[in-house]
Amino acid sequence: MLLSLSRAEEETDWQNVEALMESRETFSSTVAGYNKGGLIVKYGRLRGFIPASQLSLSRRRRSEGETPDQRWGKMVDEPIVTRVIEVDRRRNRLILSEKAAAREARDALKERLIADLSPGEVREGTVISLADFGVFVDIGGADGLIHISELSWKRVDHPKDILKVGQEIKVKVLSIDEERNRISLSLRELETNPWDDLMVNFTEGQLVEGTITKLTKFGAFAAIKGLEDFEIEGLIHISELAERRIEHPKELVEENQTLALRLIKIDRERRRIGLSLKRVDSAEYAEIDWSSAMQEIENPADEAEPTVEPEIEDFDAALETDIEDVAPAELEALNEQIEADQLTEEAIAVAEPEAELDMPEPAETREEPEAQVELAAELLPADEDADQPEAVLEQEPEEIEEELPEAVQELDLEEVAPEDAQAVEDEEA
Repeated sequence: MLLSLSRAEEETDWQNVEALMESRETFSSTVAGYNKGGLIVKYGRLRGFIPASQLSLSRRRRSEGETPDQRWGKMVDEPIVTRVIEVDRRRNRLILSEKAAAREARDALKERLIADLSPGEVREGTVISLADFGVFVDIGGADGLIHISELSWKRVDHPKDILKVGQEIKVKVLSIDEERNRISLSLRELETNPWDDLMVNFTEGQLVEGTITKLTKFGAFAAIKGLEDFEIEGLIHISELAERRIEHPKELVEENQTLALRLIKIDRERRRIGLSLKRVDSAEYAEIDWSSAMQEIENPADEAEPTVEPEIEDFDAALETDIEDVAPAELEALNEQIEADQLTEEAIAVAEPEAELDMPEPAETREEPEAQVELAAELLPADEDADQPEAVLEQEPEEIEEELPEAVQELDLEEVAPEDAQAVEDEEA
């Protein structure tokens, strides 16, 4: 009897979970246990299994450790909301999902939130995910998408450059798609649009420099120099590319090509710019081009003024200050240069008297050759022709010079001091 009652209750539980799976409803329970692959949750007399992949993101982040006990042990007896995703009586198999239940609950909350939202509202939210195409933001139970083009008025290569997961931000609701339960958000709409301020510097008929960014069947888009960071582009309609008829812009231009273009239209209300390639050399804009050229000539770019070195009143003090500021390696190189310069100056000072020695003396200061011969004879050692002074006097000065010792030949006889000459005479006497 008890066995029949137990089987009847179990049969009822199977029928209930089958009904829950068909209706996609969720049910609340508690974590009864775990194994190496996930958590165990009871429904009546049945044991349901939640694989790790079907747990919520927050619970998976908590599942740290090497053993099942470290990963799941702390979650036992915790409340949990799940949804039935598989029922197999024959294999006694009941598979549950917390992630699906959270999604269902989130979708239900999102439906209620969408009903209360309206375009133009400003909401606070939390960044929950970053993607190449944009950012997902939780705005109170429902997530909305900020497309990458709505992140900033400036060019953004990737959302991670300006936002991070978990960051609290304010967003503006752009649109709501009730059929697909989608919410479009914007971050840049909360900033001032710089379009009007930037276009103050441009006028219709002006020549600008542009880089082709995209080719289409009806024309080419070009980024205007000076506005690249703000992704402000102009359209060169296919009829404005050339005088002749062309089938596609690729016949004349290509992406990343930089060209001189004529700005032919500025639609400030719709914030659109019209450009032309064929009108760059058009005569109808000759007066505008002439005025621009004259303005550039009359107002040239400011040239850098030459730097005037201040006058130095105390040169030594200034030099000491400069040396204090020099790095040790530079100071050592400077000292070596100074020593080399001093050696060079000393060599020049020694060479100058020798050069003067070779130069002929003026006629009025030269001594007679006979006087030089007499003085040379006096300076000769006693053992060299001392007894034959007449023989020395009879020789020519050139012959005497060859016989003189090197020390005497190198001596500048004119530089002998009078007292030295007198001393020599006294010695002879």
